Amino acid sequence: MLQGARLERVWHHSRAHGFFAYRKWCPDRLGLLLLGFVVDRFVAADLPVKLAVDDSLFHRTGEQVHGAAWQYDGSKACGQGAKLGYGNNFVIVTVIVRPAFMKRAVSLPVLCRLWRPDPDAKAAAKHNGGARRRKPNPAYPSKPVLARQMLDLIAASFLRS
Repeated sequence: MLQGARLERVWHHSRAHGFFAYRKWCPDRLGLLLLGFVVDRFVAADLPVKLAVDDSLFHRTGEQVHGAAWQYDGSKACGQGAKLGYGNNFVIVTVIVRPAFMKRAVSLPVLCRLWRPDPDAKAAAKHNGGARRRKPNPAYPSKPVLARQMLDLIAASFLRS
């Protein structure tokens, strides 16, 4: 990023590491500020704000990768084996805009949540003969619940302003 901004000779990269590792900042607040900026610059006042929600698997391995597990991988092409992958799964909210300098719309990510599978769900399914119906664990919200939390956050932010 520093090279893209032509700051690699101005800043030392440890400044960026320090920001993410030691400074107090809120990803939700940053995402809402980014959303406001994008909407102000690229969405006409009389047009609705278009949002999209999806989840993406980022392949990561290792014992110290937080939240990594075997999960559904929708990006794997048919015929390439089971649609499973090991890694982190993020639920992402994007804003869809069509900048004047482009012929097509683009989707810019603004908010995300790490989805973690409930470790007790598999054991409960084995105990119940394969049935996965059980009371949801609030410590491990589902992907739709995470999406709803972010959309509620966006709605509350835009209704306030």
